[in-house]
Amino acid sequence: MLSFVYTGAVSSRLIVYPMYVSNPYLTMAHVAPVAAGWSIIGVRSVADLDDAVDAGDVVHIHWTAPVLQAAADRDVASAKVDEFVSILDRLKSRGAKLLWTVHNEIAHDTPWPEFEVRIAEALADRSDAIIQLHDHTADAVSASYTLPAAKLVTLRHSSYLGIYGHEQTAPEARKELGIEAGHHVVGFVGQLRRYKGIGTLCAAVDVAVDKVSDLTLLVAGAARHGDSAWLKEVMPKRARTVRWNRRVPDRTLANWVCAADIIALPYQRVLNSGSLLLAATYGRPVIIPSNTALASVYSGESWVHTYDADTDDVSPLAESIISALGTARSDSDAARQYARDWTPYDMSRAYLRILERVANA
Repeated sequence: MLSFVYTGAVSSRLIVYPMYVSNPYLTMAHVAPVAAGWSIIGVRSVADLDDAVDAGDVVHIHWTAPVLQAAADRDVASAKVDEFVSILDRLKSRGAKLLWTVHNEIAHDTPWPEFEVRIAEALADRSDAIIQLHDHTADAVSASYTLPAAKLVTLRHSSYLGIYGHEQTAPEARKELGIEAGHHVVGFVGQLRRYKGIGTLCAAVDVAVDKVSDLTLLVAGAARHGDSAWLKEVMPKRARTVRWNRRVPDRTLANWVCAADIIALPYQRVLNSGSLLLAATYGRPVIIPSNTALASVYSGESWVHTYDADTDDVSPLAESIISALGTARSDSDAARQYARDWTPYDMSRAYLRILERVANA
């Protein structure tokens, strides 16, 4: 069954897999195509993808995790990859155009990394165009697979201006969360996954509190089933912590970001980050590891701080937290300006141009 359809005047059809109606990235990207008359049809399963596509359609593949999410063993995983690749070939044989966005090197936390690589290789081979969110993508994924340079087009991830609530002052946001206005606050907002370095951040905060005695850590986001004990174990033992271990509702997301002086994202393996751009939207400086593609992407941005992550010692992150807190106020304007320079509508119009080029190729 089709999971979601935008209605309106139809000049071309865009089939989106997988379509998550609540995903803000997809919402932002589709604004200009819908206004230009594209019919956007979202599907959630591989079988529905096979049924939905006709000649002349543009099929846009985003995240590949759903292909293997129900695979109980290697044989099932292999069969699911074969099924997905066969469907891609059938779509192409019908005259559909294939577009792929490389959001991640492979799906995070997958038990089947070798099969995820097979999916990526098939998409790289069969896609008419491949969207990268920054120009460091091909190098970042090269250890796993090759992206043909001739197919690559860059579509930068925009800020979230106008998507969530209005920016609040830190005292206003902290009052709602029960935090004293004068405290120094470092935040983490997003899904709580082990690969995101939550444990490292918590340990670093417990070191930084020696020099910033009023330091508070905000942690807000949904955790996976079964991770409650792990999260409880890694939380700071010495610093004050305010936690929300569920999905943060859109209406309160701004509260959590605005309550922080800085946002720390110590991801152990990351290609792109919407959380970083969410922080910029509300003028919050960000800390990321220096050994990631993101560090290259944002090199030279004063509001993006890096630390040495090539060690098990959490002291470099702790020192970066202390340093970033000291310059947070002066960094805020640069973060806000970055968010204004590439808005959701800017990204959507650029995406429309890509769609038109692929459709007419």
